[in-house]
Amino acid sequence: MPGESPWFEHDQHTVATNVLMKCAHLDPQVKADVRLNQLRKAIGELDAHASVLSWYCAWCGSHYHGAKLCSACGTGIYSIEEVNWQANYA
Repeated sequence: MPGESPWFEHDQHTVATNVLMKCAHLDPQVKADVRLNQLRKAIGELDAHASVLSWYCAWCGSHYHGAKLCSACGTGIYSIEEVNWQANYA
């Protein structure tokens, strides 16, 4: 019909998903949803990040807790996680 957008749909039960994903006529939202699900799966497989609260300053030799800022020397650039210090130097 004039003035109406063309309509096209794959039979999703007979066409493989990887073939559908390569089709130029596939709904962009479907492709976006598949990519989002793949990303969510990949992120779900990552290790959870734990906050570090215990530090060792290699510059002045101080052990401290909290933010990565040594109160003895006033910097955090020489600080390593306490766990790494124990594993490697204790």
